[in-house]
Amino acid sequence: MIRQSRNEDINEIMEIWLNSNLEAHSFVESSFWKQHYEEVKEAIQNGVIVYEEDQKIKGFIGVIDSYVAGLFVAQSCRGKGIGKALLDFAKKQNTGLSLEAFAENKGAVAFYKREGFQIISEKENQHTKNQEYFMEWNNPDGSVQNE
Repeated sequence: MIRQSRNEDINEIMEIWLNSNLEAHSFVESSFWKQHYEEVKEAIQNGVIVYEEDQKIKGFIGVIDSYVAGLFVAQSCRGKGIGKALLDFAKKQNTGLSLEAFAENKGAVAFYKREGFQIISEKENQHTKNQEYFMEWNNPDGSVQNE
């Protein structure tokens, strides 16, 4: 089930956020993610969209004004269509989406390309100094399908 997050979800969400970042971004110092934990927790309190199954959160997506601030799926649940389901949900709410992905995170970049995103530009991340792609997706028919 895809739904809006609730206050009581925050610990599960943050566990997925931290573990996913540590696993997917081994090229970034782990201290970077730990230093930003409270800041992200505060931002997520405003709500994200979660994928829940068997009363357990398996992944989540945060979208702010058509910008995908983050898409995370628990490691044990990857490759099962959860990330695609969350992204498809966001696509239905927006005529276009944008995001940034580390160039070294080849799995994420390939996923977003498969989902219709195109690399628009590349720059150095100001915090980590790693290369980062700015990617965009635009709905071909320009419509929003709010359900």
